[in-house]
Amino acid sequence: MARNGAHAGRKFLPTKEDTAVVRALLLCGVPLANICQHVINPESGRPVTYNTLVRAFKKEIAISVEHCTARVAWNLYRIATTERESAPVVSAATFYLRSRAGWKLSDAEGVPPRDSDATPMVENEETARAIIEDELEKYGRKRLTG
Repeated sequence: MARNGAHAGRKFLPTKEDTAVVRALLLCGVPLANICQHVINPESGRPVTYNTLVRAFKKEIAISVEHCTARVAWNLYRIATTERESAPVVSAATFYLRSRAGWKLSDAEGVPPRDSDATPMVENEETARAIIEDELEKYGRKRLTG
């Protein structure tokens, strides 16, 4: 044994499979302490420690959830700006963004809550499309659409 009770041995190097498992579990909201049980150190045959997990998967821990949230938000935006409607997809995306990304209805500052009797913000679809086109031109189509 090395000093402070640490095991003398090689540094744990994650495989592609380990990385995929960690990403999937992170996206499902599994706590890091529980993820350790799913990553086995081939040298010891036992689950990695919390510190080893955090060191070996630092990048995945830092960006996996944000990357997924960005993809879901982008997909919701894409659906909102196309002619085809897909209520189940929109419901799933908004559920994810509210439950996993912490989005709230109040996030739209300055936008009053919508009544069922409220008048629409624009008169018709043609006006809405014109507004969207103006914004795309003003801020740059590539920048807003990826």
